[in-house]
Amino acid sequence: MLLSMLVNWGSSLAAMIIGIWWSYSMYSEFNTYAQREVLNPFLAACIPIFNIYAFYLFCDELNKEATKRGRPGFIDPTVTCCLIFILGIGWPIYQGKLNEFWDLVAYQQQY
Repeated sequence: MLLSMLVNWGSSLAAMIIGIWWSYSMYSEFNTYAQREVLNPFLAACIPIFNIYAFYLFCDELNKEATKRGRPGFIDPTVTCCLIFILGIGWPIYQGKLNEFWDLVAYQQQY
């Protein structure tokens, strides 16, 4: 019984730390690219209600940057934020689009 409780708490704590680290990394990576601080990545990753607004804002900024590079409608911030609550897949969608954006930037810099 005690071991199962420790495993439960330990895995929950590990998942929370990994989630905070993951979101902090994504936000700071985008801030570095934008050469300005869209929002403080630590606050955006750690403050519960503020992180929803931050996620929307970062999705919107990613969409604006992609539009500048010729890809309008790259990511829909509203739908992506809703998918966090409905299916819990908003973060992976954002990460996938961010990776796709880095590929787009690398391709355009190459040619």
